[in-house]
Amino acid sequence: MARIKKQGLDYFPLDTDFMQQRAVRRLMKQQGDSAFTVLLSALSAIYGGKGYYVHIDDTFCEDLATDLFDTDARKVKDILLAAIELDFFDERLYREQGILTSAHIQEQYLYCSKRRKKRDLDERYRLVAEEAADEPGNGAMTPENVTVMPENVTVIPQSKAQQSIAQQSKEKPLPKGSPETGGTGTDDGRTPSPAEEGGELHDDVWWTRRIAQLSPPADHRARNYDGLLFELQRWKVPPQEQYALILKSGFGVIGHSVWQGLSEIRDKPGSIRQPGRFLLSKCK
Repeated sequence: MARIKKQGLDYFPLDTDFMQQRAVRRLMKQQGDSAFTVLLSALSAIYGGKGYYVHIDDTFCEDLATDLFDTDARKVKDILLAAIELDFFDERLYREQGILTSAHIQEQYLYCSKRRKKRDLDERYRLVAEEAADEPGNGAMTPENVTVMPENVTVIPQSKAQQSIAQQSKEKPLPKGSPETGGTGTDDGRTPSPAEEGGELHDDVWWTRRIAQLSPPADHRARNYDGLLFELQRWKVPPQEQYALILKSGFGVIGHSVWQGLSEIRDKPGSIRQPGRFLLSKCK
């Protein structure tokens, strides 16, 4: 039988100043000593699996937590999200593709696998030039001047949000919620107003609780729901607008226009005063 070719690495180098790196020090200060173990476990999964990236979801966090002492899946996820925010992993590729990777990780992978005949990087995930394989640490290029989003990305067309009930404000219309889309709507398929459940229209606690009840539909569409929630909270989008954006974007379907809107906000931090309204305008 032919030998199965391994894509990942049997080992990976670790910088001697790893714990002194600014992102690692800040992460450990925020999340505690367990952050160090979680990072090493994540790197092992990346280098040992695909070689330079790994898809992150609840199952991945649960699998990682299984081998860790006194660290559950929720803690693992919190640490990884914090590491993304500190730029230990590339934030844009996490948001758009739901993966963990970085320019440094890709450099190391190319260098360690340079004797292989085939070691191409998926162009959707590439953050470094091919020359990085010869000199790790010197070939890194920023995502802005290497990674190019394909122009023919398929954007899932979205239908217009239907008229919400009379009690809702016309300034912040919400799309209908339904069990089929992961929502928790009423029997007639619409999203109930806070007044119907003893709340108020602009009650952030009510909307936050409503968001916690949502779950992505099992329709096998590529989405990054966790990344969407992370970004909406990061830019302090009001919970009511978060709820609308979740449903309008199909729970963060990859390729949806909401991701382009988030990229624009990131490129112009502080210039967009109402990020929630801005993102909603992108979803029309």
